[in-house]
Amino acid sequence: MVDCCCGPEVKNNLSIRLTDLDLKAEIDATLADVQKLPAMPSLVLRIQGMLQDPDVDIRALSAEISNDIALTAGIVRLSNSAYYSPRNRIHSVQEAIMTLGLQTVLSIVMVTITRGILSVPMDAYRLSEKDLWQSSLVTAELCREIASAKKICVPDTAFTAGLLHDIGRVVLVPFFRQVYQQIQIDMQKNPTLRFSDLERKYMGYSHFEISGKILRSWNFPEAMAESIECILKPALAKQEAGLAATLHIAHFLTNAAGVGADPYGLSEALDPIALKSTRLTDAELEDLYRTVPETMEKLKDLLSL
Repeated sequence: MVDCCCGPEVKNNLSIRLTDLDLKAEIDATLADVQKLPAMPSLVLRIQGMLQDPDVDIRALSAEISNDIALTAGIVRLSNSAYYSPRNRIHSVQEAIMTLGLQTVLSIVMVTITRGILSVPMDAYRLSEKDLWQSSLVTAELCREIASAKKICVPDTAFTAGLLHDIGRVVLVPFFRQVYQQIQIDMQKNPTLRFSDLERKYMGYSHFEISGKILRSWNFPEAMAESIECILKPALAKQEAGLAATLHIAHFLTNAAGVGADPYGLSEALDPIALKSTRLTDAELEDLYRTVPETMEKLKDLLSL
């Protein structure tokens, strides 16, 4: 019946729409299966909980972390990096906690774990693993710098949000391979289209929305998940608008500076409402952009992971 009443263009559009529905159903099935999602060790949640406990047993926590040999090696290595600059050389997890503090060690744990999660071929997104890691880490550091300077959100929370904002690509990349040619055609026809809107058009979700869903599956703070989902429209964030605005600006600066060379991120614009929310001046924004190479130099030990 459809073949009789529809021309070739209509039939083609209908075929695309049916494919989109199939893809969304497949993505929903993936999201519903925790075994198919990136895993976050329960240890991370325990450390997050311990940050609220003034009587935390550092020795017991250190012993628990030390049971993971690979994670312990990563913590000790990064604790001694130029980025963290300890006064004396650190040889153990307990020394790292006592010297740098539990919050900093949690950040190191997050860096180590996230690097492993992001070690997935990103060819469909026209990114290398290195590109994605650079983009994530520089965004995280810019988040920390903005949060520290403007005191509109917790710097370590902002760092973690920046680190994890692109993690949804890990889930979407096998589905994206099926639609990226159509997305490229659409963007060539209309360069003003937002890449995230096209992801949503053809897959039902943007990778930022998937990132938020992954964080919720880990029981991470709702404010962090929502801020990532609202990264392009931070004014929509209800939980913590300052965190969403900080993440938005850091993401924009990273793309503008060409870090990670994300060809799709360049279609995103800077939201003036976010600038107003963070109270960043034009001069401060320019300074953050101009010093991105210095930021990367500061992060070189972490970037080399």
